[in-house]
Amino acid sequence: MPDNTKEYRKAQILPPLDIPPDLSAEAIRTNIIEDDGGTATYLEYQEQGRNPLMDIYGVESDRKPRLEGEGEEQRLLVPEDQKKVWERVRSFWDENGLEIKAEDIRIGFMDTTGPSEQDSYRVRIERGETPRSTVIHLKQITAEPDLRQAETMLRRLAEYLGALYAQDLARAEQNSRRTTASPSRIHMLDGGTAMEMAEDFSRAWRQVGLVLDQKGFSVEDRNRSRGVYYIRYKDPFTQPQEADSGWFSKLAFWEDDEEDEDEQSRYQIKLISDGAATRVVILDTEGRRDESATAKRLLSLLGEQLTE
Repeated sequence: MPDNTKEYRKAQILPPLDIPPDLSAEAIRTNIIEDDGGTATYLEYQEQGRNPLMDIYGVESDRKPRLEGEGEEQRLLVPEDQKKVWERVRSFWDENGLEIKAEDIRIGFMDTTGPSEQDSYRVRIERGETPRSTVIHLKQITAEPDLRQAETMLRRLAEYLGALYAQDLARAEQNSRRTTASPSRIHMLDGGTAMEMAEDFSRAWRQVGLVLDQKGFSVEDRNRSRGVYYIRYKDPFTQPQEADSGWFSKLAFWEDDEEDEDEQSRYQIKLISDGAATRVVILDTEGRRDESATAKRLLSLLGEQLTE
């Protein structure tokens, strides 16, 4: 090996390296502190571990009753408050023919008894670590517990609570639709010849279409690009007058009454976008604004159906 002793002695000490301004120790410490968005519960940590998209893209976990764990550690997570879950678990035992021998919601336990010793269960119903969540544990309180039977009963309870939870969601959605189409969101304008819906065009078009289809209106055609429904509507207030025609008109067999009647019963329901709101008017077969009494009754009837 060459001897570099003389060159080493000639070496000089370089000045210390400077830390860039944007990479100072204070900036690093500040970024670490600001990055702390708060504490996370163990359940949230588990959810992120099972669903990486939740942390990366903000995708929420599935919000419904679900089972977690295996064997004796298996538990049922329910996105409802403890009191509501408690009453539903009581109903579950009642529907399955088991009696509640002892219960205490303050401690969070419920014991059951049935025809045989194997029907003795203890359910622990506790508040979850997140708001409006409940954790359920179930086991047999017998000399020789059957883990498979206890797991089967817990699954049946999960299906029971899941069905009720689905009903709650459907009911909430139905109430939301009623709130959306409440009377306060529909206003009659221009002396009853126009109606304003507090909905954008897309939603208003869908709601009007549902009413026309479900309430028995005769829809002959529709043109979404023009915002028009082509319908047939016979005004019940004018039918007696038409039926009571004179004897001379009956003799005038050369006149096509049916064609005239069909022409008079055809209308166009026109939807006009107005930003966040949509205006609805009635047009005649020629596309002109119809302000007759029949058109007003038709529009009023449509408004009543939308607010049901």
